[in-house]
Amino acid sequence: MKKLLIYTLLITTLSHAEEFKLLCEGEQLLTKSDSDVFRIKKSIVVKVRKASIRAEDETYYNGKSARFEGSYIKDKDSISAMTVYTEAPSKSSCSVVGHDLSINLIDETIYTTKRETNECKKKGYFTNIDFTGKCKKQILLAFEAFDAFVANGTNLAPTNEMCNVDEGDIRNKGNRLRKKCF
Repeated sequence: MKKLLIYTLLITTLSHAEEFKLLCEGEQLLTKSDSDVFRIKKSIVVKVRKASIRAEDETYYNGKSARFEGSYIKDKDSISAMTVYTEAPSKSSCSVVGHDLSINLIDETIYTTKRETNECKKKGYFTNIDFTGKCKKQILLAFEAFDAFVANGTNLAPTNEMCNVDEGDIRNKGNRLRKKCF
């Protein structure tokens, strides 16, 4: 009965969890000002959190400083985010790097782009990396589900059921909670 209650609480907890992962497969298009266009098939993992989102090598969140500006908007149907980094101008460089991300959670599509420009170099240059694909929610692994369960304040003190087990019982093997029994 206790296990059934715990599983029920766990499922409820996971359904209201703010954090999840997406596995996205698609095509990346690389364009540079001084070279050809390259297309490659690629997979990326996106980790969605309450206050931020991480896609590939970029983390998006709301914030602003002298050389950084970022926004992150998430609702039940879509996620959009952007960041802009501005390098301190020098004689040879004045780079601006912008990242944009858009995910439609209804039709499970993703679009990301990274633009880098530098007009201070002799010829100026730009790099553009676009990724377009389809996403699927990743199934939470047991340890991730357990972490989400614990994060919601579940009491993990040993129960009488755990402590009333004979020393040689198989249920003792590897049970870290049993160590707290006396």
